[in-house]
Formats: sequence, C-alpha cells, structure tokens
Amino acid sequence: MSFILNHYLLASFALAAAVAGLAIYIAQTNVKRRKGAVVSNISCGADIGKKILDRGGTVADAAIAVLLCEGALMPGCLGLGGGFLMIHYKRRTRQVLCLNARETAPKDSHKDMFQGNRFASQYGGLAVGVPGELLGYWYMYQRFGKGVPWKEIVQPSIDLCTNGFYVSEFTANSISMFREKIISDPMLREMMVNPQTNDLFKKGEFMQLPRLADTLRVIQEEGGTALNEGSLTKQFVQDIKNCGGIITIEDMKEYKPVWCKAVSTTLSTGQTLYSIPLPGSGVLLAFILNILDGFLSPYDFYSLLNFQK
Repeated sequence: MSFILNHYLLASFALAAAVAGLAIYIAQTNVKRRKGAVVSNISCGADIGKKILDRGGTVADAAIAVLLCEGALMPGCLGLGGGFLMIHYKRRTRQVLCLNARETAPKDSHKDMFQGNRFASQYGGLAVGVPGELLGYWYMYQRFGKGVPWKEIVQPSIDLCTNGFYVSEFTANSISMFREKIISDPMLREMMVNPQTNDLFKKGEFMQLPRLADTLRVIQEEGGTALNEGSLTKQFVQDIKNCGGIITIEDMKEYKPVWCKAVSTTLSTGQTLYSIPLPGSGVLLAFILNILDGFLSPYDFYSLLNFQK
C-alpha cells in the first residue's frame, strides 16, 4: 500500500488506485429532453451525479463529481493520488474514445531501485507512481464537460469532507486492514483515528476530513492542474520524498494523460464490444468473448443450451 501525503491531503490508500465501478448512461431523444442513470459505490453518489445532470451537466461532469466524492469516502479504492482508465461513448456520433490517466513511473526509476526488497514495490514512497487521477478528470472536463462550472463539480466533495459522513463497512474494513501503518504515521493517525474513541474509525462512526477539504478548495479554485503544476505541487513532492519516494516536480509537470482508441470486436450477434486498451484488460476481455462466441448460437441466443454452455 502506498501512502501518498501532502500537507493538506491523504491522497490515496491504494497502491494503484483505480476508478471504482461507475456508469452514467444518457439516452438523448431530442435536444430538450434527456434521460440519465447514475450508478455509484456510495449512497450519496448517485444523487450527486443526478443533480449535476439536472443542472445541465454532461456525463463527464457528473462522473467527475461522483468520483471526487467516492475518493473521499472510499480512499481504499480511488483518490487524488491514483489514476484511472476511462471509455467515453458519444451516442449521437457513435464515437468511442478512451483516456489513459494511469500512474507512471518517475523518471529516476530503474530496475534495481527496490534492492531485492519485494515489499518496496508495494509499500512506501518508492512504490508511488506519478498520479494521473486529477489531471485525468481535468482532461475529461475540458473535452466532454463544461455543462456546469468546475467549481460546482468539486463543491459536493468539499461539503462531504467539511460536514462529515458516516463511515461505511467497506471503508472501516479498509482502514482496519492497515492498522499498524496508520497508527505509526502522524498524519494518517490524525485523519483515521476517531478522537472520541482514540481508536481507528469504525462502521457507523462520524468522520470529517478537513485537510482534504482544504485541498479540494485549492483544486476548486485552480482547476485540475493544481496538483501537477499548481500551488499543491511542491508540498506534494516533498511529502513523497519524506516517505522515501523519488517523484520530482519535473515528473509532475511532464505527466500527461493520453487519449487513445478503444479495443473493439464484433460478435456473431452483431453486437460490438468497446473496451479499454493496454494497460487495461480490454484485449483480454475481447479474447474471452470471442472464444465464447464460437460456442454460442446467435440464432437461438436465449436457449437453454446456450446458457448451459
């Protein structure tokens, strides 16, 4: 597990924080009317996404708002210190585009950097990659967003961190898994230990994240470049260095998410699969589906024999 810290934030619990399951679907029947559905891993997430859509926000706007909130409430799955892969489908033009905003290795990385310590690639500063999460959101917003102002997209996550929320069972379990690491780190202890019980936060307890709220306010004002080449960059890099990492300011400034084509394959049913290219597993998914496609009958798709296969 990588702990990516700066003066304001717990960036992520995860070594390779990726976007948790989030799907937003829009069926546009005409210019004035849209129907949408938002799916989130947190109870308030779907409502937050729906409100963004109701204000005229795009799919990208809603997705960013939900993911920022999930990063606060589910730090074991995603967060500002991680990265993600995204696929975007524009129904009107039938255009499919992917965004690779995964973490990358710092420029000073080399094959002997872990010195035979297999845990060094999983825990500590050397395990930390250059984060792409926030800048990836910014790329999404610039290309497919702007239905609502950026400040409105970030505000719900600020409200959650400031006003507080009840810890879910999932988050409580994520915290408890790393008890020793949290207790031994002053900043993590400040954030993850309940001052009322002097123990790690548990399911149902009320939690606030004022430092993360401060970070999000900076992001709200400066935009999605705040971490990579803004007022947060220097402190972020210093915190990584204090943990034994080798990320530099140059690494942060040079990082760029990459737009790329989707992996696609057409099955015998006439349906086309679009998925994420490398470093995602879309190629493997397409391979598996094509194998299954050779066994299943497209002419009697819902038959008992097909289901048994």
